[in-house]
Parts: sequence; C-alpha cells; structure tokens
Amino acid sequence: MPRLDAKSPTPRRAGVNLFRISSATTWPSYWTIKEASSTNPATNLLFALLCLTSFDIAEPFAQQYPHLKQSLQLAVSSYGQEFIFSPPTHPNSVAVCLFLAEFRPTLLATSQFVAHKAVSPEVYVNLAYRIAERLNTLPTRDASFFDELMNPQSLEFERCFNDSVQELKILSLDFGLDGFLSKTLPLMRAIFGDMQPHVDAYQHVLRYRECSLTVIFHIQWNMSFYVLLEGLIHAKQCWSSPESLFLVVEEVERKCQEQIKISNSLLLNATGQGRREDLSTARSLLEMKFHWVFAGICGLGLLYTSVLRTRLIEGKNDGDPDIQSNESLQIVDQVAGSVNSPPDAPGQYLSGFLKRFGEVYPQQLVRVLESFLECAEVQIDGIAFNAPLQQVVYGIVFVCKNLVENNFVQVRVFGRLARNHEKQLALFPKCARCIRQMAVEPWKSTKSAFATGCVYAASSKIIYGLHNILERLRTELAKGTKSNEALDFFNIPPDLSSIGLNYDGDFGPMNISGM
Repeated sequence: MPRLDAKSPTPRRAGVNLFRISSATTWPSYWTIKEASSTNPATNLLFALLCLTSFDIAEPFAQQYPHLKQSLQLAVSSYGQEFIFSPPTHPNSVAVCLFLAEFRPTLLATSQFVAHKAVSPEVYVNLAYRIAERLNTLPTRDASFFDELMNPQSLEFERCFNDSVQELKILSLDFGLDGFLSKTLPLMRAIFGDMQPHVDAYQHVLRYRECSLTVIFHIQWNMSFYVLLEGLIHAKQCWSSPESLFLVVEEVERKCQEQIKISNSLLLNATGQGRREDLSTARSLLEMKFHWVFAGICGLGLLYTSVLRTRLIEGKNDGDPDIQSNESLQIVDQVAGSVNSPPDAPGQYLSGFLKRFGEVYPQQLVRVLESFLECAEVQIDGIAFNAPLQQVVYGIVFVCKNLVENNFVQVRVFGRLARNHEKQLALFPKCARCIRQMAVEPWKSTKSAFATGCVYAASSKIIYGLHNILERLRTELAKGTKSNEALDFFNIPPDLSSIGLNYDGDFGPMNISGM
C-alpha cells in the first residue's frame, strides 16, 4: 500500500469549519498538525477519509490527481481493515465511526455481496458507543464537565461543547437503530435523563454566551431529538387515554412551531454570522427536523388510536403500552372502520383524531421535503450541500415512502388520492435529483455510482421508483378505474399489509402514521 506522507490530525481543536461539510454532523471541529506521521490507525483513517472526500466532491481536483486518489483509496482500505478489527480507544475512533455511518457506510465493504448489509449504521454506531464508553464519555458526565460548559469565560468551551454534541449524536443514533416503537418506557426515560443536563447547559449557554451559527445549529438540532423523545415518552405512557394522547400530539405541535421560531431568531442574531448560504442551510435543516418530529408524533398518535380501537372492539385492552407487530398491520382496517361506523360505535375517538390530524400529517411530510430542497439546492464555493445519510437522506426516502403509503390508504378508505398529491408528485423527482447530486463523483452516471455501492445513488433510485408508483396510481384513477381495481394493479391486498405498515428504521416509523 502506498504510504501517505500527509501530516496527521489530532483531536485538539483549532480552525476547520466542518459546518460547511454538513451542518448536521458533529465532529472534532478543529485540528492541529503533528510533525511526525501518526501510528494510530483511527487518525490515519480519518485523515485519508477526509482527503478522499475532497476528491469525490470536486471533479477538477479528482481529474488532476488521479493517482493520488488511487493511493487514498488504497490507504482507506488498508487503514479501514486495521481499524475495524482493532479500533483504538481514542477520540478519533469515534469521529471515524460517525463519518462512515453518516457519509460512506459501504466504503469498507470488500465486495458487492456485503455492501448492501453495510448500509445500516449498526456496526459503526455500536462501535462508536463502546469506544465512547471506554473513554468515559457515555452515558453520563460529572458535574465539573457541565460547569466548564456553562462558564461564559471558560477557555475549554469549544472542547466541552463539541464533546457534548458528539455524545448526544451517538445516543440519538443508537436510540434509532431498532426503531422507536420497540423502545421500553424505562429505556426512553433513562436516555431522556442522560440528555437533561446537556439540554439545561445549552439553555444556559444561549442565555449568557454569544454563540456562533454552528453552536446554535447543534443546540437546536439536539433540541429536536429532546422534543421527540419527550413526546414519545408521554405518548407511550398515556395512549390508553385518547384524550391525553390528543393533548400530547397538540403539545408536540406547539413545541415544534415554537422551536422553529426560536431557531430562526437565534440564527439571525448569531455572532459572526458568516455567509448567507450558511444561515439559509442551517435554518432549512432545523425547520425540516422539527416538521419531521411533529409528523412522527402525529403518525404515532394515529397508530396508537387505531390499535386501541382494535383492542376495545376485541375486548383485549389490558393497558399494555407495547404494540405487537401484527397490531400495527391492522391500522388501515381501523381507519376504514372508524370512517364508516356510527358516532356511538366503540373507539370512535379515532374519527376525531383523523379530523384533527388526518390532513395535517401528509402536509407535515410535504413540509419536510420542501425544507430539504431549500438547503439541498444551496452551493458554497461551487460545492453543493452534502447531507448525512442517517440524519437526513434516509429520512427523505422514508418520507417519500410514507407519502406513497398514505395515498394508498386514502384510495382504500376514501376512493381518492391525498389532496396535496400533485405537490407530492412535483417534489419527489426534485428530491431524487438533489440526493443524486450528493453521490460520490456526481459527474458520473447514476448507474455507475449505484454499481459502485453509492448509497446516495441508491436512495435517489428508490425515490424515483416511489414517484413512478404514485404517478401510475394517479393515472389509473384518472382513467376512471375503481379504487379497489386500481390497487389490484400493485398486488396490494385490502388491508395493505404488504406495503410495510409497520414501525422500523433509524430515522423513524416507516408507515402511514410516521417517518
């Protein structure tokens, strides 16, 4: 393997603004240079990854130095194998894991046969979690850490803040690995308790310290997870009471709207605002995230009320807060039953929930796509926004999937598509094109990028496929085809169970009721 003669970065901070690489990814944000090359495989791999990334997003640079790129690819492969089998207990190990999980999950795959298994972030997130534990940074911090973080005069603020944000990122990624619905109340409360001192410290920082755009962005991004987790806890502990669940969903809606306003105000008043493009990207990403949080809780409320209706009708309502997978598959039948039942039938609060949130849910999903496009179309120094996979891209794919499923439900129950389906059809290809442009070597064809294991290219292809499904369904209905016959073209049974009406995935619920 050719030896890299570049100097090695260390975890001490000093000046690279990685906010412009991705506003949603936390890193050691500053580096100093050692005079001698490092023997730490994590440091070597991190440096090689960052260099290779610069080649992948800048065509002239890649064409000018093709042999250097090949050397970097070999270095990444060699250091990567050493790192996976013997990861050092070092802060750069955590940074490497997060980078691979968010941007290049298939990079260390040795063949196409295993590349699709590498798309899941599980290996990297679990590894980052264990290394962080060995570094004594998870799951909790001692009081002195938060004293340093909240001290306006502290010279260690940047180090403490970056460590805090990175720790919460690991917690949030780990929390989402098996889907939100599978998490127990004690586990969610424990994670919420671990987050609380960080969030309290952030509020103190915002109140007493002049904050940069990057600091504000990461505080508010973590606030979105905090609001989501709080909503999940309240919903799970009270969903046997429809009235209480209704109030939980409305409270999350209020908090998300409030946080969007707070984010915009903080960003406009940030110190050293930087470029207009930075401000626009941060604002759009935060708006996207909070719309997603409310959509997720709104969808969860629909699922809970549907399952509760089933249990009441079947006389099986034992107060168990956990939902079984077979119960989540019955949601479409419950929606149809509620719409077509008399007002005094059991479980008719579902009809009230649908009247309040049935139209709001797809509207929120559309707002997620619109906010994504606002930041995805921004370029800084000629370089397009490169969104992280776990936090953004997979979520956009799931939103498109959920909108298609929601339309199938609308056709099944009401005999028509969603009222905003025309806007959805216009947004899908735009999102697919933007994600395609984030692909490794975007100047190459989608087919070529897909063949080499580029997850951005694969995500783009999926969204185009979803667009084709929705377009075909609209065409069939426009020709006067009856709703049941239109569904038959897609081999979908009456309960729609074959289109994945269940909860799973990192970015959130993957069904008609959530992201």
